[in-house]
Parts: sequence; C-alpha cells; structure tokens
Amino acid sequence: PIAEELFLELVMPYLQPHLPGLPPLKKTLDSREMLLGLLTRHAMSIGRKSLNIAFAEDTTADEGITEGPHIVEFLRSRGVNIRLSDPRDLHIKGGGLCDRAGAIDIVYRNFELRDAMDWEKEGFNMRALRSAFLNKQAVSTLCGEFDHKSMWEALASGSFDMYLNNDDIAVFKRHLLWTRVVRERRTIGPDGGNVDLLPFAIKGKDMLVLKPNRLCGGHGVAIGLGTFQSEWEVMLDKALKEDGEWVLQSYSPPEKYSFPLFERGRLVFEEHNIVYGLTATEDGAGVLGRVSTEPVVNIARHGGLMPVLRAG
Repeated sequence: PIAEELFLELVMPYLQPHLPGLPPLKKTLDSREMLLGLLTRHAMSIGRKSLNIAFAEDTTADEGITEGPHIVEFLRSRGVNIRLSDPRDLHIKGGGLCDRAGAIDIVYRNFELRDAMDWEKEGFNMRALRSAFLNKQAVSTLCGEFDHKSMWEALASGSFDMYLNNDDIAVFKRHLLWTRVVRERRTIGPDGGNVDLLPFAIKGKDMLVLKPNRLCGGHGVAIGLGTFQSEWEVMLDKALKEDGEWVLQSYSPPEKYSFPLFERGRLVFEEHNIVYGLTATEDGAGVLGRVSTEPVVNIARHGGLMPVLRAG
C-alpha cells in the first residue's frame, strides 16, 4: 500500500502531462483494511455489539514475519480498538474473554497451533484460547496449518477432489502449478502420465523447481534450469532424506518488465522479474507486487516492492 501511495503522490504528477490518454489510476485494495472488514463482518455474524480485537501473536519473537505491530498501529490510526496481545496473556474474566488490557470480542490468531501446544507443555494455561474457538471468537490466519507448499498437491492432484466443489477444482487445476512432496513414490507427472518421482526429477531438472515445504524468504529454492546436474542430484538426495520437508514444482517463468532507473544522472532501463501476491475477501482483491533481477523473486533475496494500480 505504501509503494502505491508514493507512486501516486510523487511519480504520477510528472507522468500525467505526458500521458494525456491515461485513464484514472487508483490503489488496489489495502489488505490491512480488508482484514478489518473481515473481522468486522465476523464479529457481527456472532452477535458481538462491540469490536475489541486482539491481534494475537508471540510478542517475544524477534525474527521471521513480524508485521503484527505495524498492522495494529495502522488500524489504531483508523480508530479501531485493536491491540497486540500475546496468546499466553489471554484469560477468562467474568465469563468473558480478556487480555491484559481488557475485554476482547475477536482474537485474530497469527501463530501456529503447535506453538500453543508447546506453551501448554511449558505450563501456560490455554483455556481462554480454547474458549475463543468454541465461541467462534477466533479468526485464524492460514499460518502453519495451511502454509505448506505441499497444499498445492492436495488441491490440484485430484486425490482430494471428493472434498471440493467443481468450480474450485477447475480453478485449482488451471492455476496451481504441479506440485509433489519429495519421497520415493509413483505419481502422476505434469503431463498426466505415471512416473517414478525421483528418476523423473533427475531427468526433468530443467522444467522443475525444488523448494523447502515450509520455509519462506526464498530460502533453499533451487531452479533446475539454473542448477548444475550434479548439484541438483545432491539436493534431491538431501530432500529425500528429509521426508515431507521438500516439494518439487513445475517451473513457471516469471513475467519480465523493463523498469527505468537513474544511474549517474542518466536514464537507463533494467529488466526485472515480477510476481504478485494476492489477498481476497468479500470486498475484492488486494495485490502485492514484487520485483527482482534475481530468478527467485523475493524481498529477502534482494528484491523490492512494485506498486500495482487499478485503471478506470
């Protein structure tokens, strides 16, 4: 959202006079405001007459994706009664759900359930969290339970079609890349035929990507096309020994665009790879644009943000 605001505020005034036919441009939906809409609708649906939100995450974490404080600050600036709460501080008082600051209507869960299990083993009381789920006061991120690249195998391989509706099946098969958990197995290959996964992966290196199932930030990602055969086979062997921790995916080349840059007082154009992240709710879709000169497009791998605007 900030990249889009800066572009509209600082760049568009210079472009507009030179592009008279350009349609009106505006930001895509702000995912933080979309989150607020989602939580507000949920609170209304369970009959809550106020909107006191606890953005619940491990407040002692100092690494990884720790955006909670920034999201809370933004929504508070919009007049929302939201606060950052450590799950271990949730408790029941007078029959109602509370944190250290007072009563809570909705808990936005931004931590893994296995973390809660670990805290319980350490002696922390998780009764209030259970109560939040039982009373439909908890709204969960995808987080650890669904944030597995191997979910794409479950959704698009056909193995679980009995649990999906036909519209979803069609969307998944059209848009989700062929994905398989790395282990010794027979499976259906990208072309629909049966294959032995490991021999297929060794022979088909140039059309595959090897990724850690759970890690983010582009860590450990190997694009077969840019990896020596010997190195690729070593990585496959490592993945095979770490059962369930790695996936193979079909390689999908990123879109490429040339972007203007000023270097030493002159205008040059540099080609970047671009990818998009999408957020969707009943309100519509929000878009996060990312760019990089590297083949693995990730902000943690020297990439950057790209404003994405809506025309018309």
